[in-house]
This record gives sequence, C-alpha cells and structure tokens, in this order.
Amino acid sequence: MLTYSIHFFITPIHVSKESTSRILSYCGRLPVGVESSGVKPTIFDVSWNRKLSSKFWGQAGDAIACTGTFGTCIFVRSPSLRSMNLQGNIDDGWTKEEMIMNTRGKFCRWSYSGVFLAVGFVRESDQLGEICVLERKESKHGGGFIIKYVYLATDDGYVGMNSLSWSHNDGYILVASNDTRHVMVIKKGMNMFKHIEAVRFANRKDPRENLVAAFHPSHDCFVAASSNGVLRYYYKRDKQSLRNTKYEWNDCNRPWSDDCGITDLSFDALGERLICARTDLSIKIWNFSDEQNKFSELCVVPEAGLYNLSVKSTKNKTGVVDLFAVGDGRQTISIHETDGRKLCDNKHSIDSNAHFPNANAIDWHRKEGSILASGGYDGFVLFWTCHSDNKISACFTPKQRNRYLEDLHYSHQPLPRGTARTTLEEYDMVCASFRNNMKKLMEKNENQERQMDQVVTLTSTGLHRLDQGEVLSPTEVREYLHRILCLCSKKVVDA
Repeated sequence: MLTYSIHFFITPIHVSKESTSRILSYCGRLPVGVESSGVKPTIFDVSWNRKLSSKFWGQAGDAIACTGTFGTCIFVRSPSLRSMNLQGNIDDGWTKEEMIMNTRGKFCRWSYSGVFLAVGFVRESDQLGEICVLERKESKHGGGFIIKYVYLATDDGYVGMNSLSWSHNDGYILVASNDTRHVMVIKKGMNMFKHIEAVRFANRKDPRENLVAAFHPSHDCFVAASSNGVLRYYYKRDKQSLRNTKYEWNDCNRPWSDDCGITDLSFDALGERLICARTDLSIKIWNFSDEQNKFSELCVVPEAGLYNLSVKSTKNKTGVVDLFAVGDGRQTISIHETDGRKLCDNKHSIDSNAHFPNANAIDWHRKEGSILASGGYDGFVLFWTCHSDNKISACFTPKQRNRYLEDLHYSHQPLPRGTARTTLEEYDMVCASFRNNMKKLMEKNENQERQMDQVVTLTSTGLHRLDQGEVLSPTEVREYLHRILCLCSKKVVDA
C-alpha cells in the first residue's frame, strides 16, 4: 500500500509592502441589473470562463459569470480581448447570454474546461441549501444549459459557504462552509454529480470550525484550513488503497498550524505556492512540493488589507505573469507577486466618501494576465488593468470612475409594469438612494447657471419633504428623478 508523509519547514520572512513598479487602474464597468428597480443588485462572485470556444457561443470570445442577489447570469463578449489586437473598450460589446436562474447565489466557478459552471446557493437564514452544476450543451435548436442540482444537507450541519473549488480534470467539486467538521467533495460520474464524500477535517470530539479549501491546479490533492489556524493536506487514494475503503480522499495525518486563522486560500497557477489570507489581515505564502509532499513557509505580508481578506491567483501557467490579487472586503484591491512583494493597488481610484463595495468577488482573466474583474454592492462588474507605471496598459486605456453616473443607472428609470415593492427594506433603500443622489446634486450644482438652479430647487424641495418625515410614493420618487435627469443629463455626461 502506498503511504504518504508530509513535512513542513518554517522560515518566515516579513515582506515590505512598498512597491511602485505597476499601477492598477479602472478601465470599465458592466451593469448586471436592469435600470428600473431603484435598488442596486449585489454581486457576490464573478468568474471568467477559462476556455471559451466557438463550439458553445458561435465564435471565440470572452464570457464572465456572476451571481448575487439578482440570481446568476452569463455575459458574452465577441471578439475576445486578444483577437481585438488589444484595442477598444473592455466594457463595450457585452450581451447577456441568458439569465440562468433567479435564486440568490453566493459563489460561482467555471470548471477548467469551461464546460461546467458550479453555483452555490445560500438559503434560509444563511444556511447552505445546494450546489447547482450547469453544463453547456448544443442541440439542433441552439445551445443551452442543463441544470443538475446537488444537495448538501448533512447531519454535520452547514452554515453559510466559504469556498467553492474545481479539480483540474472537472471530476470533483470541493465545498467548505462554517460551523462544521468536514469538507464536502462532490464527484462526477456518468455525466452527473451525485456522489458526495464528507472528508473529515476535525474529530467528532473537536469543536466545529469555519473552513476554507482549494484544489491543486494540476494534481489530485487539496488543502483545507480553518479559522483556528489548522491546515490539512489531502490526496486521492490509489486504486489499490480503494479496495479496502469506500473513501477516495485521505489526509497525511500530520496537520500543521498557523499562528492566525485562515479566511481564504489559493494555489498559484503552477501549484507551487499556497497563498493564505489570515484573520490578522496579513497574507502568508507557503512553498509546496507535490513530489516530496513538503510545505515550507516563504513569507508573510503584514497588513494586506482593512477587512475580510480574500485571495485569487492568476490562471496563466506560462510563468511570465505570476501574481495574486487581494480583496479586503471594502474597496481596496492589491496586486502581489507570489514571493509576497506588493506591486500596486487601486487606492487612487477609491472615493473615500462612497459606500464600501465588497471587493472580495475578484477573478483574473483566463488568458490576459493583466486584466481582472471585481464585484460588490455597486451593481456593476468592474474591470481593472495592471500595467507598468511608465507605460499605459497595452490592452485598455485607464478611465476615471464616475460614481454619480453609477448611482443614476439604477435609480432614474421607472419601474416596469406589474413590478411592485415587496418589502419595506427595498423601499427604504430606494429612498436612501434618492436622498443621496439629490445631496450630490445640490453640492455639485450650486453656483452654476440658470438651468442648474432649477435642479437645486427640485432637490431642496425633495430633501425638505424627506427631512420633515414625509414618505414619498414610488411615483413621486420616479417623477423627481426623471425631472432632475432631464435638466442635468448634458452636464452629467460632460462630467
């Protein structure tokens, strides 16, 4: 019987956060919602398709999946970034291929082949309900998705959802959640994802923990980690070992501990380094050798963000671009090399007075190593380009974010017929967005020409009614915003 042993060598190196070799610039946005609801949809996760081909969408291009409060949808862009000869605007030419489902999603991940899309749903007071696997199929009447549900209800209990990861051969899906002692491995068989193995992380006598896990990008192994700082390495048993047990996955029985809890982890594209986001807002990087089963600590990046860190490595295996991105759960995204050296961040594109979006939803482009996308509470997929500080991006020209236009996108249009507010919370968000937009208009348009004075009068009247405690009907809100937009639309575009 083949046995495994694993060894750990700790040689910590603290890395300076200073580096100015590159710049992370905003280069476009993609709205995921309709300009009608008055409420911004929240994007919990985004995922670039890794190997989009003409077989599925007519001609080669780019596709990005996103999930959140609005459901799950796929946007397609043709031609691809590369076939455009690196010219044009990244936010032009996108079309919504289809709205796959309306259920609120937490995670979405394309498989390595680009054929399958896994979506994790959180239901019933943040309880994990199910994993949905979608397979793209072609037919005489056109393409479409076949939906295959995988339920994860177990006696061990699951709360929330922390990570979702594919194996390199599309054969397995790895799920980790809160308040549990197991990670769940879902196996594909006969074109169906049915078999679920609960892989033990902690003994029954041990307390339940919040777990995260990630598959290796090229081998049948994965690493799981807990909020208590414990990490475990798991490998797939060989055929001879499987004769004596029904469990495919085994750990090395030698967990190692970190001095901080782990909130997220990711292998680099080559699988040679493991990047861990920690509860003390630092990043720890481990060297990994699959042949020798060795982990050795490479470095620690202190104070990598402000809140709730997440990490995502590039998907290129060329070795030319070897980076990872850190989202801090607010607005900041920082780019690091896999040796820990910080290259750049997007702090220069942040409005300190704006509402903090959730920058954890980040993903790198499948081939262009300098492009990544992020989601959040703003209702847009935001595109960023990482370029040299002395050379403008070869792909897309950096732009200036206009948050005022972003706010108007979801607030100035009337509701579709038959649509009604269903909860007081949604209506309160409409009023809050309306009040915020009018405040910005007042501050921006004071002391301007006569046309803008009419806008000030309208906004002053609306704010006064709200300050007096008056409740505006949806019709009145839409009328105010429509009149204001008609008066200042030319100024808004010029701004």
